Amino acid sequence: MKFELIKDAKKLILCFLGYSFLPSSLAHLELGEYGLGVFYDYSDVSFDLEKINFFAYGDSLANFIFKKELFLVGFSLGVFIASKIKFQNPLKRAVAINGTPFGIDENFGIKQSDFKQSLENFNFAEFKKGCFLKDLGRVNFEFNKQAKAELSALYQSIINSKKDENFITWHKAIISKKDFIFPPTATKNYFSKFAINCDIQTINAPHFAFYNFKTWEQILAL
Repeated sequence: MKFELIKDAKKLILCFLGYSFLPSSLAHLELGEYGLGVFYDYSDVSFDLEKINFFAYGDSLANFIFKKELFLVGFSLGVFIASKIKFQNPLKRAVAINGTPFGIDENFGIKQSDFKQSLENFNFAEFKKGCFLKDLGRVNFEFNKQAKAELSALYQSIINSKKDENFITWHKAIISKKDFIFPPTATKNYFSKFAINCDIQTINAPHFAFYNFKTWEQILAL
């Protein structure tokens, strides 16, 4: 798992991207007063922040984050990754976009048979079409060149994890009506049943919902 600090600030957004996406996919979003750190490339999954390669100002990632006001955004399978991490300081806001802490599940995630089929019949071009739909022409960023290996690593991590292990109190779930990657019904089912007092927002967008927003403040707002 990789981490990139885009901008440092006291108010720090931690974004856990979905599989294959890189930090450049978020470049259009205005940060304003917020800083931004992005987790991506889950080819080597680690839920221990001490083990992630990052040193800034003489600090480890865990210590660096501990000094911040934290705002969390998880996207797609990044919601699963984020849910397994124990943060030392409380989160001011936690937002899930088109994903659940289960990742793979018959009722609250992507069906295991569908996930396995995506691996066995890997077609990244079709995945991109499903992610963006009519927004595909707007894509001006690259993706992880080892996308299949990353997807395989995520699959193993999800099926070997404890489904009921979620360390995040989710404040908001954004669900795209046109999500053909992560079933919207499964996402709504999860946050309706397991996330107490979570604001569920449905938007008219594909799986990659970030083009529906201009600023991070819009994503974080309740």
